[in-house]
Amino acid sequence: MKKILSQILTHLPYGVTNNILDLIQEKFVENWDERLLGLRELPIKSVIDIGANKGQSSQKFSSIFPSAKIYAFEPTEVAYQKLSKLAQKNPSIIPYNLALGDEEKEVEFYQHLYYSQSSSILKNTNFHEANNPITKDQKLVKIQQLTLDQVILSLPIPLEQDILIKIDVQGYEDRVIKGGIEVLKKAKVCISEISADIYYEDQASFEKIFDLLKPLGYSYFGNLDQVVAKTGKLQYIDAIWIKRDVV
Repeated sequence: MKKILSQILTHLPYGVTNNILDLIQEKFVENWDERLLGLRELPIKSVIDIGANKGQSSQKFSSIFPSAKIYAFEPTEVAYQKLSKLAQKNPSIIPYNLALGDEEKEVEFYQHLYYSQSSSILKNTNFHEANNPITKDQKLVKIQQLTLDQVILSLPIPLEQDILIKIDVQGYEDRVIKGGIEVLKKAKVCISEISADIYYEDQASFEKIFDLLKPLGYSYFGNLDQVVAKTGKLQYIDAIWIKRDVV
C-alpha cells in the first residue's frame, strides 16, 4: 500500500502532494500506546525532540507531559515553518531550525521534496528509492550542524529534570548520540527510531545504538511502536532506552 501511494503521489503537483501528505500525517501519527510502556508515569519536565519535522511528536509529548518544555529540532525549512507555527500556538514548544550530529560543521542534506520526514544527511540506498519512489525527488542543500551538548549545555537556564530525548533522524541517530553524551548522561529516557531495512547509506543499526547507550547507563526497554510489512517482516521500530536506576 505504501509503495502504491508513493507511486501515485510522484505524479501529482508538488503542492497537492504535500497537502495530501499533511492530511495523512494528521490521521496516522506514531501509533504509540497511550501508556507509553509506563513512561507516562515518569515526572518528565524536559523533552528534547530531535527530528521534530512539523511537530507531530512534540505536540503529543506536550499533551502527555503538560508541564514539560519541549525543545524541538528540525533542519528542513518547509517542515520547520510548520513547527514554528505550532510553537506559536503552544508556548511549551521551543523550535530550533538546526541539524544535530557528532561535531560542529556544515553538512550536505538530502531534502526530499514530497516527503520531508524521510529527508536525511545520509544518502538514500537503491532499496529505499525502489520501494519508496517518492524519495527520489530531492535536492541537496548545505545546512549547519551543531552537537546536542553544544546547544543544550549552553542554554542560559539549565533543563529541568527529568529529561526525555527522542531521536528520529533517518539513520543518523548514532552521530546525534556521539554529539550528546553529556546530555544523555543527564537524561532518564531515550526513544530512537531504528530501521531494520537499509534505507540510507551507513545508517545506524540497533547494535550500534545499543553499544553507544549501554555505557551511559541505558537498558533496552521495548518498542513504543513498530511497523511490519505485509509479509510480516519488521521494517522499523521506535525503541525505548531507560536508565537502569529508573526501572
